[in-house]
Amino acid sequence: MTFDKAHPSKKDQEIKENVDFTMDKASSGGADGYNALMSSVNGAEMTYRKDPEALKSYQAKVAEGLQESGQLSQYAEIWAKQNFDRLNQGSGDKILSRGEVSKDNARNPLEEAFLKDLSSRYESLQSNRGPFGIAGKAGAIREEDLENVIEKRSKGRDVEQVKSHTADRETASNSDLQRLTSNMLSNDGDP
Repeated sequence: MTFDKAHPSKKDQEIKENVDFTMDKASSGGADGYNALMSSVNGAEMTYRKDPEALKSYQAKVAEGLQESGQLSQYAEIWAKQNFDRLNQGSGDKILSRGEVSKDNARNPLEEAFLKDLSSRYESLQSNRGPFGIAGKAGAIREEDLENVIEKRSKGRDVEQVKSHTADRETASNSDLQRLTSNMLSNDGDP
């Protein structure tokens, strides 16, 4: 299903509004953004349960939105960790081979986008060290690898938030100082 941008149908407009709502909910990033994303996606699955084409269109548009916003990778990592056992295909080896993160294992367009992202970053997601520094199984993604990537990303977000808050405080402080000195040095005709 494609959107006719010049003359959107009522259904196209509804899907667009639902996608916009989902993207707004997911915009916070991290675990909270992921939970909001999945809550919204689950709601859409209920809304479109009798219209599989509309659901596929919605999921594809959400995947596009996540790609455009730069959030696809972080949400793919969280999704993979939460769906690790399903992706591991019951083998019990607790590692994801390249075939297990293939887009062929997707159930819908959003999962396909997640799996394509994970597959494209397959080697970079691997940690070739096991716990305690013992060499781990190379050539596969372990659950711990996903945990490490998610934790690093979360710490990076925390550092960026602290920098942002510090910059905001400095800007406000500088603004107050400028206003004060401007008032003190202004010549209003009274020396």
